[in-house]
Amino acid sequence: MAKKTSLTQTDKQTAADNAKKSTNKGGIEVHAPQFGEVAITGDPTTFKVTHPSDFALYSTLDKKRLVAIPALRVPGKVTMQLADAYGINGNAKISDIEAAGKIVFHAGGDTGPVKGPASLEQVVDKMSADFDEEDKKDAPSFFFHLGDVVYSFGEARYYYDQFYEPFRNYAAPIFAVPGNHDGMVYQNDTEAPLDAFLRNFVNNQLVITPEAGGLRRTAMMQPGVYFALDAPFVTIIGLFNLSSINNL
Repeated sequence: MAKKTSLTQTDKQTAADNAKKSTNKGGIEVHAPQFGEVAITGDPTTFKVTHPSDFALYSTLDKKRLVAIPALRVPGKVTMQLADAYGINGNAKISDIEAAGKIVFHAGGDTGPVKGPASLEQVVDKMSADFDEEDKKDAPSFFFHLGDVVYSFGEARYYYDQFYEPFRNYAAPIFAVPGNHDGMVYQNDTEAPLDAFLRNFVNNQLVITPEAGGLRRTAMMQPGVYFALDAPFVTIIGLFNLSSINNL
């Protein structure tokens, strides 16, 4: 097993600086959270951005480097309320869940496709169809993504094809914790670790990011790459293991 390296104070400060830079790279400010598109659209058959083989890059992975944990958006605040993700409609949403006596949500991970959108589209089409349940109590309140949103290295240029476009019809908030692929580091990588993830899930502002490619879903304003989501009947704790590869 490769020898682990410890994080220096410089590493920690760099992580905090990267978090600030990542969440301040433009975007369209809006006044309320937005989720799925207003009109349902059909599935694409190809990616907008061609995804070449990453085989060569895997040989350049920095296997001894640990990815520093970015600072929390608000120091000491690690919990996010589900109501906050719904904005002005949050209290009404919570009341509906409590009146139903249960909460329904989706959870899954490793969704980033590299060979085309078809397989992920089939899954998300079914998830989106769950909002049409005859009994609205059975409709999901959110999707909690368990990591590996974008393959192979969490690059910003693939967020539209692998995340925003497939989930364009998903009519609820999407929370996420990063997986190893979202923070992998390879030699000469021009993007800071977790750069795109922070901008799209741990943003300081309610914005539509450039990665959304014109779709209306707003970036999530999670407390950090690790956090607790508090909702009626459930609290979900999302962790990030700060490792750049699986075996560290």
